Amino acid sequence: MSKSFVSSPIGMYIMTICVTSLFAMLGFVEDGSVFQGVPVIGSFLYNVNTNWKQLMQILFGIIIIAHAIEGLYAAYLAMSSGMSFGDTMKWVLQTLILGVFSLNVLKEKCKEAKKSS
Repeated sequence: MSKSFVSSPIGMYIMTICVTSLFAMLGFVEDGSVFQGVPVIGSFLYNVNTNWKQLMQILFGIIIIAHAIEGLYAAYLAMSSGMSFGDTMKWVLQTLILGVFSLNVLKEKCKEAKKSS
């Protein structure tokens, strides 16, 4: 494995994918009754899906746009620090999924690379 790429813990991926999926479901599922079977928070999720669907769609769009911009910035940082194409693409993909969590690690890697050169 390359020294230029640091994979985030699997828990970060699971958490991010679950939260993003929940936002997508709250915004785009037509029949909110699917949420009523969820223990403890089912009625809350049903209420959000029924009364705040448009807001959830807007928030989901903002999340997608923010992660895309972060991915582009990750590509810029990785390429400007002299990382290989493969490592750059790994950072971009990880940042598209995890967002700022991955970007902070990449920034630290770039600082370390500047100090050592």
